[in-house]
Amino acid sequence: RRGLKFGAWAMAYATLPTTTNAKKPEYDFAQDISRTTRRISDTTFVSLLDRRRMEHLAAFMSAMQLDPNVDFVGLDYIRTESAYELVDGFVRKMPVDLPDNWGQMSKEDRWLYVARRVEPPGCYENRSFWEMWNWYRAHLGAELVAEMLRRSQLKKPLWTFVLSWRHGEEHGQDPIMFTDAGVSALAPMLYHANVGQFDDFILKEWPAYVGPGQ
Repeated sequence: RRGLKFGAWAMAYATLPTTTNAKKPEYDFAQDISRTTRRISDTTFVSLLDRRRMEHLAAFMSAMQLDPNVDFVGLDYIRTESAYELVDGFVRKMPVDLPDNWGQMSKEDRWLYVARRVEPPGCYENRSFWEMWNWYRAHLGAELVAEMLRRSQLKKPLWTFVLSWRHGEEHGQDPIMFTDAGVSALAPMLYHANVGQFDDFILKEWPAYVGPGQ
């Protein structure tokens, strides 16, 4: 009655609590691998490869479209943490340098090969490889958002929270990919930025990457 508008948003691929996956829905969780023991373990992020989560988020968006009390719809955590279950798709899609015996390597060896090139300190020495890993994850995440929009037939404005440092690229996010996917507004998260970082980095990096009309 007072003209206020309301938004509803969902945590897309992160789950709470961050300490355990016990009693959570039966999703496929993103996976990490120990650099020392080679042990593979689940993180608390749902894997971007889990179609069930995409379908559940599309259903949420459909419900919000039908709810007359909701004016805007949002998604957070359109990204993943360590997600080495993406390795095989990544190397098929991206022109990365691989060992001659890649096809004969075990899953653990393949995952460790990628992990040592996309995490510090290896990412500093293999910049192109690291950038392609970030691009691949961002593209996959944006494709999921586009599919959610198609399935849900959401007509209300959709916003996504994005990390502000280097416009999220280090965590598999890309502002232009999100807007190409159909996102109406981006909400950069600034709560970890001090004044110096805001002035010296964020206010320079975003305009340098996202131009007028994008």
